[in-house]
Amino acid sequence: MRKGNPSLKFPLIKFSRVNVLFVWFIVFLAMTIYAIGWFTCGIFVMKFIDAIISTYSFDSPWDTTVTAVRLFFLYHPIIAIIGWIVYGILNSIKRDVDRWRVPY
Repeated sequence: MRKGNPSLKFPLIKFSRVNVLFVWFIVFLAMTIYAIGWFTCGIFVMKFIDAIISTYSFDSPWDTTVTAVRLFFLYHPIIAIIGWIVYGILNSIKRDVDRWRVPY
């Protein structure tokens, strides 16, 4: 049976409570920065979309495109928050670092 190279050692990842707190700190920091940016830029983006709609009369394909852009902008924070929560949960789980090793 092959034992492998004994001098080749892979570092074990120590996943402690500090790492979990760091992951959730990063998630909440990203949420805060995103909320500030979305609310400050959102006013200008919505005013711009409203100005474009009131200036031009769109036909059917362009009307749905403008509506889709507006809805994407309005629903994007919900999608981003769900993504950050999933990221936080997946990176908070204690991992089995030896799972990839094949027993000989």
